[in-house]
Parts: sequence; C-alpha cells; structure tokens
Amino acid sequence: MSFTPSSAHGFCVNCGAARIGPEAGFCPRCGAPLPAATAAPPAPPASSAAPPAYPPVWAVPAPPSYAPLPAYAPVYAAAPAPARRSSRPLTRARLLTRFVSILALVSVVTGLTLLLGGNAPSGPAGAAATPSASGMEATTAPQAATSTPNMAGPTFTWKKTSFSKVGDTGLPPEFTSVSCASTTFCMAVTGPTYSYYVTYNGSSWSAPMGPVTVEGFDSRHDSLSCISSSFCMARGDDNYIRRYNGSSWSDTGSSASNAFSCASATFCLAVDGFLGSQAEPNGLAATYNGKSWSAVPDFNNAPYAGDNALSCVSPTFCVAIAGSGNAFIYDGTSWSKPVSLYSSSGEFESHISCASTTFCMVGAGQFGAFTYNGTSWSKTASIVGEPISCSSPTFCMAVADDGTQVTYDGTSWSAPAAFEPPAVALLPSVSCVSSSFCAVVDFVGNVFIGRS
Repeated sequence: MSFTPSSAHGFCVNCGAARIGPEAGFCPRCGAPLPAATAAPPAPPASSAAPPAYPPVWAVPAPPSYAPLPAYAPVYAAAPAPARRSSRPLTRARLLTRFVSILALVSVVTGLTLLLGGNAPSGPAGAAATPSASGMEATTAPQAATSTPNMAGPTFTWKKTSFSKVGDTGLPPEFTSVSCASTTFCMAVTGPTYSYYVTYNGSSWSAPMGPVTVEGFDSRHDSLSCISSSFCMARGDDNYIRRYNGSSWSDTGSSASNAFSCASATFCLAVDGFLGSQAEPNGLAATYNGKSWSAVPDFNNAPYAGDNALSCVSPTFCVAIAGSGNAFIYDGTSWSKPVSLYSSSGEFESHISCASTTFCMVGAGQFGAFTYNGTSWSKTASIVGEPISCSSPTFCMAVADDGTQVTYDGTSWSAPAAFEPPAVALLPSVSCVSSSFCAVVDFVGNVFIGRS
C-alpha cells in the first residue's frame, strides 16, 4: 500500500513541504493554499516481512522546475551618460562673453515684459512711497522744468598754467577776470587785494606783472575788456577804469563805475548801479571815445540797480542787466524801457555776452539763461554756469563754481563737462574768441587755454 503526501494530511501538493499545524492556511514555502488537515492515514497491516521503506515525513521533494522568464530591459534603465564637457579654464574673455549674454537675455525678457503689458513700474525710478490704508503706494513728485542739456558739445583740450605766487606776496594770484582779443593775445588780472596781470601770446603765459594800482583790480567778472594786444581797459577795486596800451597802464579819469564794456578802442560804455539808490533811482552812464569820458542819459533802474552786467558790440548797441533782473538796451542816444527777465532783490550779479545786435546771452545762475534775438527775450534753460562768453550766435561757454563748463550751440546747452586737468572750484571768468578757443581762470592762480 502506497501513501502519497497530500495537503489534507501534512504536505503541500505543490512543493511537498511539510505543513505546520492542522489549520487551513498557506504553504510556508511556496504560499499555495492549504485546507485543514484530516486524521492521519491508517497504519499499514502487520506483516512479518520488512516494511517498505517510506521517505521520512519531513523529506522535502525537489522543487518543480520552471522555464526561465524571458529577459526584459528594465523600464528604469538610465540614459547614456552625456559626453564630458571641455575642461578649458574660464578665462576673463569667456567670463565677459557669458556676462554679456546674460545681460542681453535680461534685456530681451524685460522688453517682452513691457511689450506684453507686464507688471513694469509705471513711475520713474526712485518714486517716493507713501503709506495708505491699503499699504504702500508709489507716488511721483511733480517734475520741475528739466535743466539737463541734450547735446554733448565740442570737446576741448585744456592746457593749465599755474602760478604759485605774485610779486613778493608769497601767495598765488587770485585771478578774477580774463579777456581775449584773439587766439594770440589774452590778459588775466588779479584782485581784489593785488593788482597784478599776466598776458598770453598764443603759446604761453607771461610771469605776473604789477602791481598796477595801490588797490587790486575789481573782483567782479566784467572788470577787464581787451580789444587788441595794445588796448585793454580794467576796473580797479576803487571802481576807477584804467587803460593798458601794450606796455603800461594809465588812468582814464573815469568816475566811479559798476560795469563797463568796450566795443572798440574808441568806444566803451560804463554804468554805475550803486548810484541808483533810493535817493537817486536812475543808473548813471558814460561813454569813452578813446581819450575821455562823457555822460549819457541815465537809465531808469528804480528802485535800486545793484550789481550790473554790460556788453557792447558797437557804439549803437549795448545791453545792461541790472541786479534786479531788468534788461536795458542802449542805441547810442537813449535807453529802452526795462524788460524784466527775472525778479531779484538787486544784490544778484548776472553775466551777459552779446555776439551781435541780434544775439545776446544772459547767465543768471539760479534764474536760468536768457537769449535776446534782436526783438525779444526768451529763457533757454536753467544752467549752473553764470560767467559766460559768446563768440557767435551758435557758440557760448559758461563756467560754474563747481569747476565745470557747459556750451551752447545755438539751440541747446551741453551737459556739464569737467576740466582736464581739473580746475579748482570758483571760476569767475571765461573769454571765447571762437568755438575752438576759450580762456578760463580760477581764484587760486590757475589759467586755462582750451582748444577744440
């Protein structure tokens, strides 16, 4: 009698493993389901013959063999490794190229954002933020009239000459005014403590000469006017005007003056705003014919003239600017009615330069720049410079106390440009004979010749 292991007794019919316990469950080896075990099989009948050899109940038959599964590539197989990048070092040129590329990409993205109506700022950079009930809201202050010029202007190359001392003073000259008659003759004078002067011959400046008077030359911008190398007029700090003949100085016998200008060696005009006081409201005036002074009709500058500016292009055309901001035109016989360019208390010193009877430019600092076209006045811009010189209707230069210069091309003013070599602040005077030649002085012994 043979016995075959079964799941009903104690073996798994799938793998032959002995079960553990009689309860229904699963094969501990292969996981096949196992029913509950039944009673043990009946014992074989007794026999004298040797019992047949049965395998031990714990014997485990060999597991069935199965055909191997086909080989499949795993779904998570990694992609081939990328080729190794070049190990060239990042040179400065390569870094710069990458930086420029990044900037270009940022510019393109910004441009697309603005074009497509992205959330670009609607106000100017730096708009003030003020609190509100809903948080912070950007607000923009009202914009004043722009004073930023819109053209580059001619490029000047400056030659700087410095004087360390004048005479036996041991101090550098305080240059207060410069006037050029041509590219081969300029003069600069000092003041108000010492009356020294230097001349330019087209290539270099002379050593300081003087003193001319006991007192210094006037410290105001229009204290010197040169027509040629043999004719200059300068006003001393005592307000008297002296003449230079090419080698020496002489007194012209003038009365006190506040401003003067010469159109030729036989015509100069002087005005005295300080005599236009509350008691004597009219500004006094006189002309010079090369030999002597003669009084001319006063110009009504009430109630107080203050410091004046004056420019003459001929005996029949001069323009005076009073410290109060009024403009007067002299036609050789009489003065025009005042035209108000700006309003001042009378202590403000403006500057004027006329290139012809149809073009004058006034530099009035904080009040702006004004032009005259032969019939009327107009404001051109708000410039920093006050001392001003115009060689033609299409070229003017103004210098500022911050050591910069601006130029005018007949339409607009240039952006401020620094002197190179640098100029010290406080530039009291400039003189231009053309758009390619100008001279400038400062208060600490420096003179500049600029060519473009």
